[in-house]
Amino acid sequence: MTTDLSATPLKKEKHHRAREGKSSLPVVLSVSDLDVTFVEETGELKVLRNINFDIYEHQFVCLLGPSGSGKSTLLRVLSDLLPPTKGTATYPHATQPKISYVFQDANLLPWRTVLKNITLPLEIAGMDAKLADEKAMQLIHLTNLQGFENSNPQDLSGGMAQRVAIARALIQEPDILLMDEPFGSLDALTREKMSGELLNIWQEQRITVLMVTHSISEAILLSDRVLVITPRPGCITLDLEINLPRPRNDDMRFTPPFGELARLLRSSIQA
Repeated sequence: MTTDLSATPLKKEKHHRAREGKSSLPVVLSVSDLDVTFVEETGELKVLRNINFDIYEHQFVCLLGPSGSGKSTLLRVLSDLLPPTKGTATYPHATQPKISYVFQDANLLPWRTVLKNITLPLEIAGMDAKLADEKAMQLIHLTNLQGFENSNPQDLSGGMAQRVAIARALIQEPDILLMDEPFGSLDALTREKMSGELLNIWQEQRITVLMVTHSISEAILLSDRVLVITPRPGCITLDLEINLPRPRNDDMRFTPPFGELARLLRSSIQA
């Protein structure tokens, strides 16, 4: 399920200077020399190797790469669900960062309505029920779920269920939103529609996002930057700025600059 993972991060620093040449915005997340190796009966399995990147406030960053390259493992480390074998993941300006996580499956509680699924994190935190409902209704309108607030999850389409999951994550007002292939289980047309809706939500909220995807087109449409990760053991081989103007829309997929960015990303993945 989408949860508030605000546990103590792997390492905290009071001061952090952004890596040169990237951004003048505050660093929300900094990953340095990070490795992950699993010990199995057949020996060691090196999943991630020498991962280094910063994510800045309000950025939308996509992590793009083939299946099995360690993308989901990296998100588990960043959410403090898995310790790294080596290196650090730090949240320099938050002593107890709020981290929300959206998985590929919506993981809604079937016995709770749309409204009550969204308010669940606030209920757990002890917020007044009336105030929690008011905040949830704002997000129901933002995610175009109005009219379905009293529906149960089994009455929703896959895309609508993922909108509920995104609203449940946003209601926590996270410092960073981690998204692990959130539209991967949807058909192609629904996925494109959901990408457009996520783009609109982000342009309204401007929260900091790190999203795993296999879709080059989706990564370009949504992102300020795309990080390309290699097959296992995964390492970052390209940190590409997406310099398309904002606000963006689906029509940009058919423009020459979009096509050139797609070519660069495809060449990097194939290399």
